[in-house]
Amino acid sequence: MAPKRNSQPQTLSFSELTIWKTKLPDIQFAVLPPFNDRPNPLATESRIYVSVFSPGAICALQRADGRLIWRRELPKFGSSSVYLEDRRLFAKTANTLFAMDPDAGEILWSFSPYGREGESIYSSPSSGEGRVYIGDRMGWLHCLDAASGETIWKRRTNRTENCSVNSTPVLINDLVIVSTNAKTAIAYEAQSGKQVWQQHLNAPSGFGPTFTEVLFWRLRTPYTYSIQERERFVKIFHGVAGRSTKRSPVRTPLSWRFSQTFTGLTCRPIRQPLRELRLKKLSSAL
Repeated sequence: MAPKRNSQPQTLSFSELTIWKTKLPDIQFAVLPPFNDRPNPLATESRIYVSVFSPGAICALQRADGRLIWRRELPKFGSSSVYLEDRRLFAKTANTLFAMDPDAGEILWSFSPYGREGESIYSSPSSGEGRVYIGDRMGWLHCLDAASGETIWKRRTNRTENCSVNSTPVLINDLVIVSTNAKTAIAYEAQSGKQVWQQHLNAPSGFGPTFTEVLFWRLRTPYTYSIQERERFVKIFHGVAGRSTKRSPVRTPLSWRFSQTFTGLTCRPIRQPLRELRLKKLSSAL
């Protein structure tokens, strides 16, 4: 007769699971809450990169033992995450984007579209094909040369009072897609900046995407939609911006529940062939 198996899951303490721990230098406030689903710290095969909120800094550690490799100070406050692409580590403050050497922490270039005072950039960068894309709080989407930081093109997404582009741009096929506080989602040709389609939303949007085999575009709202573009999907959590009442027990980590009711959604594709925008309501409540 086979022995009975213990059906109770094993419980381990935090200390039992800890491989190493490192105290980072000169920290008052460690991290910001996330504005997208990029991790902080960011782990690679051999290193860990941390964006420190206050005082602003980026730290690189050995993944194996937690040894501090380098620390680079940033002006004022650091952002909620870092982004590594094509041997460049991207970090930012509330007004400046920095491209850094991930091995030494050297700043390769910086981009401050409105100077280094105030808070003009809440968006996080996305990079591909030698270009970097980032929005700003004045309603512009910027396309930069990844090697130099020089502007290749920029597009004004809207002219409304609440015009900010705070979301993280989505790169899919040959498009770059952003959502805005002006209740729109807009796709541009990644190379030329030509507008391809525009989608009206019933509320402002600020949260960024996750890109895997299926593309998820998360917005601060309680309604789920999908936009099918070729054979990829964009899932939008769509509703009314405002103060959250509670975390929602759904599969995605950054979904919020609001008390407002759904008021409708329209679809207005600008160009049809291969880029037809099809909108489908997936769920109406969380």
